[in-house]
Amino acid sequence: MKAGDEPQGLRGNHESGYSRNMRIRMMRWYALAALVLPLSVAAQEHPRTDCEFKGFSATPKLAVTVTGSVGFYGCTAKPGCLSMKLEKGQPVVLFGRSAGWICGYADNKDGGAPVWVAAAEVSELQPDPNPPVTAWLGTWKNSSNRIQIKATNQHSKLLLTGHATWHGAADVEHSGDIEGEVTPDGNHIHYSEGPDACTIDATLFGNYFVANDNDRCGGMNVRFWGIWRRTRK
Repeated sequence: MKAGDEPQGLRGNHESGYSRNMRIRMMRWYALAALVLPLSVAAQEHPRTDCEFKGFSATPKLAVTVTGSVGFYGCTAKPGCLSMKLEKGQPVVLFGRSAGWICGYADNKDGGAPVWVAAAEVSELQPDPNPPVTAWLGTWKNSSNRIQIKATNQHSKLLLTGHATWHGAADVEHSGDIEGEVTPDGNHIHYSEGPDACTIDATLFGNYFVANDNDRCGGMNVRFWGIWRRTRK
């Protein structure tokens, strides 16, 4: 053996160690791919049709996301679906189901839209059908809109006061205000200012309520509908 030559046995051990390290790396890669690929495939297989907005009914269904998720909307427009980031615990009004996907309405700080969400990533809430009147008390928020619900001298009645706005182009702003008493019926309240005037129906889900109105509660495009979150009691 010449000086500087590597012993055959040592070279063989070196190659065996290299191969072993490569096998370990490949095994780790395959294990990671087994976790990542199903997620990417699932993301590619969301519905290609639009989740249709169906309004907010007097008997809504509400769910919350059980993990951080993504909603898909505008799927029939080019270049395809847009995405909305959904935080864990975010409420989603349920409209329907297609295979493993839920069609529902969700919102965030940038606005709201009817979206497709993976069914495995939401859990439907089961509301108390007969909550105490005090369960409604507090200040409720929907974007920049506010509703405050207070107790009255009559135990069965509540006082609602609210303000909502709509902002258009060129600093155009329309607004609407409500004030009046309501009597809860189970987990539902009905607010009315009279025939052909503002009416609002709301259903309570713990620290959320889902509301619908008749589009007569203020200026053009002003609405008191959607998902309302309690900010404080």
